[in-house]
Amino acid sequence: MYCPSCENYMDEGLKYCGRCGMFLNKRSEQIVHLSNNFAWMWRRSWAGFAAAFIGWIIALGISRMIGGNINPFLNSMFSGMICGVYLGTAGGIFEESAYKAFLGGMLGTIGGAVGGFLNIPLIHALSGFNYSFPVSFLVTWGIAGMLIGSASGIVERSLKKALYGSLFGLAGGALGGFLGSLFYASVAADFNIESWVAKRAVEGISGGIVGAMLWFFIGIIEKLYIFNRKEVPNIDSKVCDRCKTHNSLRFWYCSNCGYPLQTAAPRQKIYTVSYTHLTLPTKRIV
Repeated sequence: MYCPSCENYMDEGLKYCGRCGMFLNKRSEQIVHLSNNFAWMWRRSWAGFAAAFIGWIIALGISRMIGGNINPFLNSMFSGMICGVYLGTAGGIFEESAYKAFLGGMLGTIGGAVGGFLNIPLIHALSGFNYSFPVSFLVTWGIAGMLIGSASGIVERSLKKALYGSLFGLAGGALGGFLGSLFYASVAADFNIESWVAKRAVEGISGGIVGAMLWFFIGIIEKLYIFNRKEVPNIDSKVCDRCKTHNSLRFWYCSNCGYPLQTAAPRQKIYTVSYTHLTLPTKRIV
């Protein structure tokens, strides 16, 4: 048997792992499974925060430079495109996939452009409402999040998964846009910030809130549904359901037709290098 926490091989019937001390039963497997799922969502969220933090500072900086030279609608749309690119590429960069980064960035650009174009008329339409600014950004980043969230389902070649991704992206983007704008407005109202660095930090954090919420919601649906695979313990290769090609256990998509492989191998079968082999040889002292 293998320890669900550190993958150390243990004899059957033992109660604790001799390597990490984890108790060995069904509950320990469930705990590790939940921990892995949460870690996935947490890393996604931090990736979104970092991407949006940078994107917001750049977009708002460019907006201030060109704001007096172009139409406000175009300025808002252009800013939305820049922020959308950073938001959309976060998932692909996190997975080190140029394809997913390009697809997400393209969808983020479109969503940011549409949301940015609608932002100004929404603010004017809701001018008598106390929360006109947060609500307008709720709509703006809800639209962008809807398109960004569909990227994972598109990669999986499933209209249903793309729809679910869109719904969770809509919810995450809308909530992030609302909370991010509230944060920015409350800091601007309560603190008289003079420092250039502090002002940029506030802008970045407000955008980071949008990215964190968006990718946390997308991470939930990705882990629990879109990228969910059925784990099969005793397999030596992954057989494509569509073309019956045998693929490596490390593959998630068929190397022949690109169709998503619906099975997952246990982590123990994928690791080919044991922990002991990772240690450097020590110099022998005579």
